[in-house]
Amino acid sequence: MVSGVEKFMKILSVNAGSSSLKFKAYLMPEEEVIASGTFERIGIDGSFYTIKVNGEKYEKKAELKGHQEAFAILMQELKDLHVVESFDEIEGVGHRVVQGGDKYNKSVVITEEVIKDMETFSCLAPLHNPPAIKGIRAAQEVIPNATLATSNQRCNIWKLSRSFGGKSDIILIEITGIFC
Repeated sequence: MVSGVEKFMKILSVNAGSSSLKFKAYLMPEEEVIASGTFERIGIDGSFYTIKVNGEKYEKKAELKGHQEAFAILMQELKDLHVVESFDEIEGVGHRVVQGGDKYNKSVVITEEVIKDMETFSCLAPLHNPPAIKGIRAAQEVIPNATLATSNQRCNIWKLSRSFGGKSDIILIEITGIFC
C-alpha cells in the first residue's frame, strides 16, 4: 500500500490440455475472478471458445489450429472485453503442469531449464505435459514480460528399496495438480 492506494495485479491461470485451454483471470490480492473460459477442440474441426466476464457468457466458433492461436485469441478477447487495456497488465501466468518427476514438487518460475525438464518428464504424462509446454510457449510469445510459473501441486514420492524382477528400485509417485 502506497499513499493509501493498494496495488492491484492481474494474474492468468492456464490449464492447456491436449485439445483444450482453460483459463481464469484474477484480480489480486483479492483473488477475484474477473474472467474465465475454455477453448475447446483445438486442432480439431468444430473448435469454439466460451468466455465469461461480468456475468455475461460469450461463445464463438473459431478455427483453432493450435494452442498458440487459442492463447492469442484469448488475450485479444480479454482486451476487447475490457478485462485488460494492455497485455502489460497481466503480471503473471500460472500454468498447470501435471508431471515434474522427482525434481519439481512445488510451484516454480518457468525457465528454459524447467521447460527442458518438462519435455524430459513428458514420458510420464504424455497427454498433459506437451500441451502445457505449448501453452507456456504461447504465453511467452504473446505476453513476454509476464512472469510464468507452474501451478502448485502436491507430489509425494516413495522409493522402495527391494528387488523386483532384477531391478533394485521401485518408485511410487502420487501427484495431485491444481487446475482452473
